[in-house]
Amino acid sequence: MNLLVHHIKELVPVRTDGSWLAGNRMRELGILHDASVVVRDGIIRWVGPSSDLPSGIASDVHQLDASAYVACRGSSTPTRIWSSPEAGTRSSPCARPA
Repeated sequence: MNLLVHHIKELVPVRTDGSWLAGNRMRELGILHDASVVVRDGIIRWVGPSSDLPSGIASDVHQLDASAYVACRGSSTPTRIWSSPEAGTRSSPCARPA
């Protein structure tokens, strides 16, 4: 799967600079506003502010505008984190229209 999820209203990271956030570090989440995520071959290749999206990294991918959503990592089991505002349901409390 190749996908660009862009303009995420708020993205809550659980990892920064290669280390997991845990304990007292969870108090400073570093929420990204207007974020983007690039997935290539099922692997997250890039995460950051939409304005910093490297040119060419998102060519030939499906695009999803998530400007109405807040997103965070789900559990360690597969979780659908994107839902449709039209559906009126949420699959995760962290994936919701803002």
